[in-house]
Amino acid sequence: MAKKKRPGTEPLSVGNLWPGNALLASMKPQDRALIEPYLEPVELSRGDVLFEPGEDVGITYFPMAGSMISLMLAMQDDRAIEVATIGQEGAVGGIVSAGHKPAFARSVPKASVSRFGAIGAPSSS
Repeated sequence: MAKKKRPGTEPLSVGNLWPGNALLASMKPQDRALIEPYLEPVELSRGDVLFEPGEDVGITYFPMAGSMISLMLAMQDDRAIEVATIGQEGAVGGIVSAGHKPAFARSVPKASVSRFGAIGAPSSS
């Protein structure tokens, strides 16, 4: 019997982004066709910062299986609190603002290596 792979361990590609995020998986084929040219697979590490408060949010991140994003707010005493966690059921970033509103919180990956689909990411070429 073949051993089943753990979610999030398959090679990262645009093709496996669709089933790895519930929001993407729920899209109809015609909607997928509209965003697929802009969707890129990305890997981020703990400590990477997706957005800082006040920055324009032009990229949308779709966490994949086993990945999460924390939204952190700074306190007056320089501590930070986690105000939201987004997992494979949703997205964070420009999906809400279409890139025209500033971030209200610091957005950071929670895992040591996190896998995402991203729309609006700077091209790596």
